[in-house]
Amino acid sequence: MAKKISQRRDFIKTLGLGGTLLALSVNTPAQEQTFPTKTIRIVSPFATGTAGDILGRLTAQKLAEKMKASVVLENRPGASGTVGAQYVVNANPDGYTILLGGGPLVLNQALDQSIPFKVERDFSMLATVARTKIILVTANNANTPKTLQELLAILRTRGEAENYASLGPVTMGRLTTAAVLNKVGVKATHVPYKGSSESLIALIRGDVLFGSDAVSAVLTAIKANQLRPLAVASQQRLATLPDVPTLAEAGVPGVDINVWYGLLAPPKTPAAVVRRLAEGLSQVTADGDYQKALANIQFEIFNVEGAGFQDFILKELAFWESFFKTSGIDLSK
Repeated sequence: MAKKISQRRDFIKTLGLGGTLLALSVNTPAQEQTFPTKTIRIVSPFATGTAGDILGRLTAQKLAEKMKASVVLENRPGASGTVGAQYVVNANPDGYTILLGGGPLVLNQALDQSIPFKVERDFSMLATVARTKIILVTANNANTPKTLQELLAILRTRGEAENYASLGPVTMGRLTTAAVLNKVGVKATHVPYKGSSESLIALIRGDVLFGSDAVSAVLTAIKANQLRPLAVASQQRLATLPDVPTLAEAGVPGVDINVWYGLLAPPKTPAAVVRRLAEGLSQVTADGDYQKALANIQFEIFNVEGAGFQDFILKELAFWESFFKTSGIDLSK
């Protein structure tokens, strides 16, 4: 009799444990299914009017549609993206505050080990969404160079007496320009601006001779004949600007820099929430209207999730750390 009672107790304990495990197994999908129940904020570390800002607004709009929730974009620019990134690192890890990250997130870390977070450690990787190319431009008037070689000839003569625009010391446009100048062995004076809108005005007005920016940010001004494209930092010409040579075709090979963007969440965001957001972003990038909207502003779909995103970040870090050690580019001014 005592043996039967003991067996019954063991059975009840096992049943209780099974009930607990069942509750846990049901709880995770339930959390995934109920998320989101309030507004999701996408923090953009890019200034209004930049390529990242444009992409962020398109992505927020489409993610709201796919997740049937309110999604808003919140601009928090500063320190080449570090201000917005730090804000998200410190945010509540519930999935309702996420970061629109990009190349500068990795660049900053490769250059400055004092930044108080590590991209590969202090974020939950959701998914990449898109990438675009960098193009070198000047004002479209009679006094500006017609080709990249003409520009380089001017710089060989005048050097630092000529200015070039960028969106900041550690941005893809600045790095593209610096890489070109370094490769050719000429100099020019760097003039940083707060965003694409400011740098475009300076270029068109003639405050600076040239600059590099994302194609998506300068395409309208190019089509309006306000800016003249000199070369694109890509291995292939752009379909929308087929007459613009690549840097290699223009005489400066070996410079091919992508501008990528992805979404990241604070550390320790629940796996179910991370999975739900990644699935939503995959639905966004698979949407035909989203793809067309991106193509119109010179973006292409680039969707890598979770572990693949983590691997991509690690490869980017390794590339840029090596680049800065071997290139000799001075980013202090």
